[in-house]
Amino acid sequence: MDIVHEVKKAKQGDKTSFEKLIYHFEKDMYIVAKTILNDDNDCADAVSESILKAYESISQLKQPRSFKTWLMKILVNNCYQIKRLQKRVITIDNFPDIPIHQDEYSNAELYQFVNRLEADLKLVVVMYYFQDLSVKEISNILDIPVGTVKSRLSRARKRMWEMLNFEGGNLLYGAKVR
Repeated sequence: MDIVHEVKKAKQGDKTSFEKLIYHFEKDMYIVAKTILNDDNDCADAVSESILKAYESISQLKQPRSFKTWLMKILVNNCYQIKRLQKRVITIDNFPDIPIHQDEYSNAELYQFVNRLEADLKLVVVMYYFQDLSVKEISNILDIPVGTVKSRLSRARKRMWEMLNFEGGNLLYGAKVR
């Protein structure tokens, strides 16, 4: 699908093009929402509200090639708004797992390691490695400096490396981070 072409058509009011775009990014939106929110119902609310906001304001999108970044920023803002409104506190122990789809079972162990990262590290890892967003795009979506995104990615890689360290031939799943 030519995303830029579909975005241009959607900006002109073509509902079918907007539907195609949403269908194309629906899985990505859910994964990002699930990374931030614990409850599936909250994820559905955030995704639905984001789709509505995107539809209402697509004419304001300046760069059609930035559609995914723009859409994810709307989603992340909605997710954090839901968290603020509900005044939830999510501990690391209760932080949601990244959903694993049937075609991704070969990466199941990798997902287990990512799911054990702290919330701020997990979010940038999911956006960077699983959603193919650039450091700059993540920076824009989360409203944090590029350097912060880079340092979080670096810390996440270090922690995952430490989890993967071998000691006596046994994988240390419960390794302490130094």
